Amino acid sequence: MEELRAESAKGNPEADFQLGLRASMQRLPGESPTKAYEYLRRSADAGHLEASFLLGSLYLEGFAGQQSSPQAAERYLKQAAERGHAGAQEKMGQYHLSTTNNPGEAVRWFQAAANQGLASAENNLGLLYAEGRGVNKDPARAFELINRAASKGLPGAKHNLGLLYKTGNGVAADPARAKQLFEEAAQLGYQRSQYSLAQMHMKGEGVPQNPVETLKWLMLSSSGKDRNILEASRRTLIALVQRTSPTQVHDAAEAARQWAIRYEMSAPYQVNQN
Repeated sequence: MEELRAESAKGNPEADFQLGLRASMQRLPGESPTKAYEYLRRSADAGHLEASFLLGSLYLEGFAGQQSSPQAAERYLKQAAERGHAGAQEKMGQYHLSTTNNPGEAVRWFQAAANQGLASAENNLGLLYAEGRGVNKDPARAFELINRAASKGLPGAKHNLGLLYKTGNGVAADPARAKQLFEEAAQLGYQRSQYSLAQMHMKGEGVPQNPVETLKWLMLSSSGKDRNILEASRRTLIALVQRTSPTQVHDAAEAARQWAIRYEMSAPYQVNQN
């Protein structure tokens, strides 16, 4: 740390980046995490590629209690993206979807990152082709891109690919394959897939109706960070528990607990029948 600070004082961009990185991870003793902005800005303005990417990401999302700054985010992300940084290109795509509402520009940046094999960009680009946003709707192209991202292990892409198989969008409908993909994503903690599995077992979509499996997946999807899925899962769970036998609720809770242990997830949400 002393050497990094000494090099930073001399204007070394790599030293500033390393200090900014540590500050962004809250691992810079004696200094506020907000110092990340100062160190990274100096490094990025000196042309450091990774500093531009990280600083732009912090500005885009907001960090350490600071509000997001879309204008600053665009400046630094674009600086890195134009130099070929795949992560920055993908972030530029997100920026144009969420901030400028320009899906055509988002497509351009996602495509640039996808050309470098970045799975998240392939997945996002595939969704735009599936929806026909910024490009002509092309279900076959959507399937190709999302399948490519899923093959790299991206949980969200596995989930989206499962949806394509479930609905038969861009590929022949295959509920069994959809269930398999949802389970693979669920094993990685993907909350939307856990909820989708609950819906399949509750409605008998491609699988026999199974109240224990339904409750198990609802308990698991009720414990994630996605507030919309969490709330929908808990509402459904509480309603179903009222008309399910205590034995089945107990079996579901135990199955959810064992699943969480097996895949090293947080403890599943529990409900009281009273």
